[in-house]
Formats: sequence, structure tokens, C-alpha cells
Amino acid sequence: MKNHSKTTSDLQKCTKCGLNNHSVNECRAPKWRIDKFNKKKNKQTTEQNQSEKTKVFHLEVSKTSNVLQIKEKQKNEEDSDDSWFLDSGCTHHMTKNEKILFEINPTNFTVIGPIEETKTSTTKKGKIKLNCLINSTVNPVTFKDVLLVPTLRKNLISVQKICEAGAEVEFSKEKATVRFEKEILFIAKLDESKLFKIQLKGEKKNERKVETNQISIQTWHERLGHLSEKTMKQMSEKRIIEDLKINKKEKLDFCEVCNKGKQTRSKYDKKLKRTTKEIGEIIHSDVAGPISPESHGGAKYFVSFIDDFSRKSFVFFMK
Repeated sequence: MKNHSKTTSDLQKCTKCGLNNHSVNECRAPKWRIDKFNKKKNKQTTEQNQSEKTKVFHLEVSKTSNVLQIKEKQKNEEDSDDSWFLDSGCTHHMTKNEKILFEINPTNFTVIGPIEETKTSTTKKGKIKLNCLINSTVNPVTFKDVLLVPTLRKNLISVQKICEAGAEVEFSKEKATVRFEKEILFIAKLDESKLFKIQLKGEKKNERKVETNQISIQTWHERLGHLSEKTMKQMSEKRIIEDLKINKKEKLDFCEVCNKGKQTRSKYDKKLKRTTKEIGEIIHSDVAGPISPESHGGAKYFVSFIDDFSRKSFVFFMK
């Protein structure tokens, strides 16, 4: 006789609770199990939709232009070279860019990867200087014993090393604040990749360009100490000042400050011009005093008379 009993693999999977030992019509699962299965199914559907959108996006980029992909990759690499992240997991400060290190010393240290246990040996360490931005104020901070790890993806600042140096790290919802002796050293804000990115000078370069492109030549004239129009346009062409862009056709308006501040005095005549033609026509007189000590005769004042034509002078004492 044939055995007609159904095994677990023969039964259809229940679409109500997700178990394999019964059909939908025979399902007697409790409500909590059904809710758990529906939640898991919705999560899988959402992840699948997101992965499909990602695949379509990459496909469109590759079809449109390979150059766009290369440029995007280079941009990300540049960001990772210049950007620094505060990491509570790493035990040392680390960077992959040897150019920013100074006072480099040899070392023998092995770095273990955070995800896979891949070991990377590093033979150099040094110091770095970061211009940290705190509410538009630049605060230069120097970090020592920074390991050079060529295979590193992002530059990392170790929370452990900061705390060992006596500083305090305070994490909040969207930022981390590092203080030393109650003074703020730097601030790290949560970015799109959910990492705490240290705020550095020059991070918002593109935003500054949008703002400075709208600055008039008159504003630049006042900011640069009332420079001339010709000098400012030469500086703009040679790119001496970052973000200084002046249109060649733009003209500088009349500046009242420059007009008053750059006025010059007329020269005095070197030759003396006499207006008198005879003695006694004009007499210059002046009184001086009181004078201390008194003269031997007890006078405290004197009066002078000078003839303008002959320059003859007379002095008389007065009490």
C-alpha cells in the first residue's frame, strides 16, 4: 500500500503566518505571529524596491556616460582625502594621505579592519594640523601619533586617543562636541552617511561660491580697503583672492570716502611774497606772558613789534 500521508515539504506554505506545516484554510496561528510575519514581509518588500531603484539608477548613469561615473568617483575620493571623521571604534588617529603629515617617524604597528579581520601593517606615523571651524571661527588643532594607513577609506580621529589626552567628548543627536578644559576644540556633525564629520575650514566651498558670486564691485572695494577698480580687476583675473570674481564691464561708482580720504593739500610757495611797499605800512604785534620766573626788573610780560617791510623788530617788557 502507498503511504498517502503528507510531509512538511509537500504542504504549501501558509501565506498568512509563514509556516510550512499547514495551509491557509487550516491556519490557527495567534495574532502576534501573523503580525510578525506581515511586518517581516513588508520589510522585505521595501528593501527589494530600494535595491531595484538603486540598480536602475546605476544603469542609467552607466548608459549616459562613463565619464560621469569616473568624475563622481573622483569627487568622492577627494572628499574622503580632505574630510575627517570622529570615530569611537578606532584606537588610533589614522589617515591615508601622507602629504598632510609632518614630523614623520618610523613605527611598527598592525591595524585590524573593522568589518573583516584583515591586518594591515603601517610603518609611519606623524602629526597633522586641522583648521577646525567653530561658528565661523577657525581653531587650529594639532593631532600627534597619526598612523599612515594607505588602504584606509576615510580619515579617522580616535575618541579613545582624545580622551587619553584629557579632552571630553559629548555626543548628542546630530553632533559631537570635543572640549579641553571647558574650551571647545572642534565640532563634528552627523552627515548623510551617518558618520560624525568634523567641521573644517573650506568644507562649504560650493556654498560660499554661490554667495560671493553675487557680491558687487562696490562691496569688494570697501572690503579691500578702498582699492582702485583697476587693481581689483587685476586681482580677479590672477585669482589672488579666493572667490573674488568681478565682471570686466562692471564699473565702480563714486566713492565719497575715497574722495575725502585721498584729497591733497595745495603746495605752499617757496618764495616769500611781500605785499608792503614802504616802512610802517604793516606792523605785526604780539604779547607773551605771564613768564615765570620774573625778570630782574619784575616784568612778567613782553610785547613785540615787527615791521613787515624792513623786518625791524622792537621788544618791550611789561609788568
